[in-house]
Amino acid sequence: MKAIKITLVIVLLVVMLVVGAVFAVLMNLEGIVEDAVETKGPEVTLTPVNLGGVNIKLLQGLAELNNFEVANPEGFTSAHAFKADVLRVKLDPSALKSGIIVLDDITVEGVSLVAEQKGLTTNVQELHNAIKQFTGRKASGAKNEEAEASGNAPEPRFILKHLSFKNNSMSLLTENYGSYTLDIPALERNNLGGDKGLTASELAVAILEPILDSAEKAAKTKLKKVAKSEVEDKVKAKLEDELDEDTKATVDKLKGMFGR
Repeated sequence: MKAIKITLVIVLLVVMLVVGAVFAVLMNLEGIVEDAVETKGPEVTLTPVNLGGVNIKLLQGLAELNNFEVANPEGFTSAHAFKADVLRVKLDPSALKSGIIVLDDITVEGVSLVAEQKGLTTNVQELHNAIKQFTGRKASGAKNEEAEASGNAPEPRFILKHLSFKNNSMSLLTENYGSYTLDIPALERNNLGGDKGLTASELAVAILEPILDSAEKAAKTKLKKVAKSEVEDKVKAKLEDELDEDTKATVDKLKGMFGR
């Protein structure tokens, strides 16, 4: 009887420890998510990634990531390259498929992009290139990672059903032609991750790639127009100068003919 009581006490203690550990994790879940974003993000962008805060409502399946900011690559001086007021995440806590977390929707609101031109490139272009290089590194090292992780717990994977960007704005800062405000339309993507899902880093790529691609194209288009206009203005000014010189020469000849 005494042995049974001791066993029950041990079981209760174990249960209490487990519940306490789970409670501690849940209480610190927002900090865990924030730390994960600020750790995994730089692996993709090769620049610092910061969050202003995280608000998670597990029972409602909602999460908000506030003041999400991607810093500039080295050599650029603007305050940031990409910033979003809030990322709203909707998920179904019951929709777990063999370790895959299904996200119903991620809406990115209040996007602010600052494209800064330096020579023949921009910060947005360099960030986009960093993402492409990460994708290449991930693909080439996938088999090795799988072999190394075969004895470890699998990394959680995500399926994102719907992604959207709303209320986007973009500034273009040029070296010689001033600054401009550009329009970035609302963007939507569906069914990211397929059946197998994406790792946390791959999900970051899937979220950032569409908006950076749109921003890079907008910056390139505007820079081409500005450069073309600048060349045309210089050619026009030169022609006008040459015309003025010819006109002056003609007037001087006429003056000579009439002895003036």
